[in-house]
Amino acid sequence: MHSWLKACRKCTGKSDAQALLEQSDPKSSASPTAERSFSATFDLPFQRDDVFSELVNTNQPLGLSSQNVKLFIQRQGKSPNAPVSVGCVRKAEFVGPFEGYTVSELVQVETGKLLRWEQLQSDTVFNLVGHEVDGTLIHPECLIELETMSMGTRVRLFYTFSHVQVKHPLLCLLTPCIPGLLSWYLQRNVASTWVNEMGQKGHKVVTLDQVGFKAKATRSEEQRRRDKEEEERIKQKATEYK
Repeated sequence: MHSWLKACRKCTGKSDAQALLEQSDPKSSASPTAERSFSATFDLPFQRDDVFSELVNTNQPLGLSSQNVKLFIQRQGKSPNAPVSVGCVRKAEFVGPFEGYTVSELVQVETGKLLRWEQLQSDTVFNLVGHEVDGTLIHPECLIELETMSMGTRVRLFYTFSHVQVKHPLLCLLTPCIPGLLSWYLQRNVASTWVNEMGQKGHKVVTLDQVGFKAKATRSEEQRRRDKEEEERIKQKATEYK
């Protein structure tokens, strides 16, 4: 217990007594009317179209291909022959170590570029919660943006919500830190997870031969920019030591 209190105190600046006193209260990371968010940006060495096709995979979409996740399409999307399209409602059930489920609706699609999911229901250890504005319920959202890069695809994940509910007697002490911890976890782990999944699905990484001379030139420009930035940092450090 002491380690959890220490972590909570570090995040919130509160004493052990304050943390214990508030443990019996409902826990959320923000007021019910505030909008919070966290995000992650990373690059994948795969073609953008291939990444998008796996994100709309009906049975094992990218990021949800784990054996600990079971997916059910509760309502197919509006586009013919495309179950995962605008209007699709999907339930994800999670088994150990954090059991529970979420139900989400796909509300926006730009083929090859963008997916926006609204979370309709959530019953897990960590629950992103929406709020009402003038009687209208604003659901938590997950936005996925894809951008073609010289050697693959840049992915941007954005999660927006009102607050976080934590259903765990110990983890609730870290509730104020949860958005930051989730963002840190995504940034640290999701890229390698998605790369592994793309490989397991049979996709090949992008090579210079595939993208051609233009990509080589772009990569060369990127390298020159990094070299220049490194040179500036070295000069700056040299100036500081004078």
